[in-house]
Amino acid sequence: MFFRRSGGIKPAQQVDYAERPAKNGLNDWIFVTPTESRGWILDAICREIGSRLNTSWDVVYNPKTLPGGRVYFFAHYWNYLDHLRARPDLTEQVLLVWYTHPREVPYTIEEQVEAYNQAHCVIFTCTEFRDLWIGRGVKPERTAVVLGGADPALFSGHVRGGGVVGLSSSYYARKNPDALLGLVQALPHRRFVLVGRGWEEYARFDELMAAPNFSYKTAAYKDYPAIYREFDVFLSLAMLEGGPIPLLEAMMENVVPVASRTGFSPDLIQPGLNGFLFEAGAHPSRIAPLVEAAFDLPTDIRATVLPYSWDGFAAEIHSLGEGAAPQSQPVPPSPGIRMRGGVVDLAPTPAPARGDVAILREVVADVAIAAPALASTGASGEIRPERLTAYLNRGGAGNPVMQAFARGTGCRLAFAEDARGAGPDTPVVWGVLRNSDQVVAAARAEGRDFFYTDHAYFGRGHYLNYRITRNAHEAGRVRDCPPDRARALGVELAPWRRGGGTVLVCPPTRYFMEAHDCPNWLEDTLATLRACTDRPVEIRGKPAAGEPGEPLGSALSRAYAIVTHSSNVAVEAAVAGVPVFVAPTSAAAPVGEIDLSRIERPRRPDREAWVNHLAYSQFGFDELADGTAWRLLMEYEGREYCE
Repeated sequence: MFFRRSGGIKPAQQVDYAERPAKNGLNDWIFVTPTESRGWILDAICREIGSRLNTSWDVVYNPKTLPGGRVYFFAHYWNYLDHLRARPDLTEQVLLVWYTHPREVPYTIEEQVEAYNQAHCVIFTCTEFRDLWIGRGVKPERTAVVLGGADPALFSGHVRGGGVVGLSSSYYARKNPDALLGLVQALPHRRFVLVGRGWEEYARFDELMAAPNFSYKTAAYKDYPAIYREFDVFLSLAMLEGGPIPLLEAMMENVVPVASRTGFSPDLIQPGLNGFLFEAGAHPSRIAPLVEAAFDLPTDIRATVLPYSWDGFAAEIHSLGEGAAPQSQPVPPSPGIRMRGGVVDLAPTPAPARGDVAILREVVADVAIAAPALASTGASGEIRPERLTAYLNRGGAGNPVMQAFARGTGCRLAFAEDARGAGPDTPVVWGVLRNSDQVVAAARAEGRDFFYTDHAYFGRGHYLNYRITRNAHEAGRVRDCPPDRARALGVELAPWRRGGGTVLVCPPTRYFMEAHDCPNWLEDTLATLRACTDRPVEIRGKPAAGEPGEPLGSALSRAYAIVTHSSNVAVEAAVAGVPVFVAPTSAAAPVGEIDLSRIERPRRPDREAWVNHLAYSQFGFDELADGTAWRLLMEYEGREYCE
């Protein structure tokens, strides 16, 4: 499971929600948080969730014995491990475990895996550590990812222009303070502002404070939004994170993030679109160009994270607890446990052996219950959603999309790496990596249908829009579709351009060329161009993840034409009015030329029907999850082709 909407973690001085305990001492929800977290982040999380419950709840600070309850939310997994060891019968209740990032705990990996597989759900704050524990043996159906978030009313957004590189963090060695010092020294023309506490403990703090372009602030949390409004760029340098929450708060405030690839930063940031990523531990010389590139990024960053709110966050935690409930009422302690004034205490007699738990939250059951009843007939025969299998990839960035699709259709989930052939169902895959291409190849070899999912044509971005095509990697012949979805996406066609001098060549990646059996694409393309035109040719390679590159709009301004295989660059160019030369399989082929020898005679056809057709070939993340995407996809396949 992966949840899109979630909320931020605020210090508890901003969260003063009183518990609503049951009069009989048997609360519906019990929130267990470390004693040292009283009045701080984990305490605040518990109260944000509890305050939105319509039932009894209480917060306890890791007591030796736990109050009776139905749902236990452990705000730290160490507390969960301790209590489960003391009370194996806890599994008769609903157990939710919050997991931020790995820490030293007195349990082996094997012991933790066994314990997590007994929880109803381990709720990870990022995909990185969910994948880590699944790789170690935790069952995927016992996990969920609920990202952190921010208060959109508190962090209301601002127009960038202050010129400040901001950071927000308490001091820990894992925050990589030496990298901060190196960047302050490497970018003397940039002003750095750090808001946090405890940085006086840094061994080189005096050296950092002596830098004329660096300022350090300690402030109450209520003042953070005003401080963030000074920032143009937000810098997160940590070696290890579960979040960090300030990153999302800054993005909500419309600050461009430049972050290490840890925690939920890869879940939120699409490099070059709404921020930049670098490998944790990267040298400041690698990070400095990304900071500079961030100042030039025009994206409305706030718009990319607006779905994340406290209300949505709490609702997803509630759904995990309520959906897994073994019964409708709280239960008294099991035999071998005695009650004292509503508090459970361990009896001296041995606890009974744990019975079978019949309320496992299997993913298939979850999505089958939640999904609407959908069935339709496609172009090559009827495909019912229960006959689909959506394939995840271990460590794959498309897993949230596949999980949303499964929720919306009720189909089963499996891992592509485990597939042997296409399987009995119609496969739905993400991209071509991690064995997805082999699943598709097997379906084709058996004459079977498949659905291919990837980034959208328009409105691309993390958790925004995604394309789905049947039996192809791209949308094919243009179908007659209305203009409503293209208009909603804000697609505006520029007039066809007839100037420009440069032929811009955008080659596919090496892996793409191998997967599509065109290993010499670039060499063959350049040879044809040399034979057919005297125009200057410029090769625009795809920048590495997190690396700055020239904005496409700037490159298109000097282009006579774009030459690519099937990159979405061709779609963007055609919308911008730049003629395109592409492979027949490209989504832009209907408005482009597939014969490169005609480079001096580009096609410039009408594009309205083509744009409408593409807009009906892609779907919002919410549409995937609520079944709208599948319904529209089936309706789309019933539409007539345009002449």
